[in-house]
Amino acid sequence: MCRGWASGSTPCCPISRPASTPVLSALIIRRRGELPPGWRNICCVGVLLGDHRFTCQESSEISFRSYLRESGVSQRVLEPLKTHESNEGGYQATRQLLEQHADLVMIYAPCGGIEGGVQALLDSGRRQIDLLCHGPLLGDELALIDGTIPLMLRHRIDVMADAVIATCLNGGSEQRDHFAQVTVPFELMTRENL
Repeated sequence: MCRGWASGSTPCCPISRPASTPVLSALIIRRRGELPPGWRNICCVGVLLGDHRFTCQESSEISFRSYLRESGVSQRVLEPLKTHESNEGGYQATRQLLEQHADLVMIYAPCGGIEGGVQALLDSGRRQIDLLCHGPLLGDELALIDGTIPLMLRHRIDVMADAVIATCLNGGSEQRDHFAQVTVPFELMTRENL
C-alpha cells in the first residue's frame, strides 16, 4: 500500500525486498573495492527515512542492513535520519550526514524528500558520495545523468495507477478480510539506460 502524499515530496511505495535490496547492496560492495585499502573498513553509509512509522521504509532499511551483514561488508551503517517526507527535511538530514561524517561514502534513501538530498549533495561538492534511492522523483533523470544518483529503483506511475484502479474495481466483487497484495514491477535506472 502506498503511503500518502506529503507537501513537496513524491510518493514512495513498498518495493519487493528480495528483489531490490541485493541490487542496492551490491553497489556498496562494488564501491568498497574502489576505496583505498586503509578506508575499506572505516567508511560509513547513511540512511534516510521519511518516518519510522512507514513500515515499508523500515522494512527496506532492515533488509539493506541484513544483506550487507550477510555479504560481509564491513562499512558502518549509521542510524537513520528522518526527512519528514519533505524536500527541506531531506536537505537538512543530508547536510547533517555530510557535516558529521567525513568518511561517508553512500546514502540509502527509500523515502520522500530525496530532491532535497540531491540538492544538499550538489551544494556540498562531495561528488564521491553515492545516493541510492527509490523513485520517481522530480529531476531524477538529471541526477542520474550527472552521477549524483548512480542507481534508482523506480516505479512507473502509469503502471502503478492501473494496478490501484484494477484492485479497487475488483475489491468490490471479492470478499476479503485483509489487505490486497499487488505486485507492481519496478525499473532499475542508471544513466546508461535512460
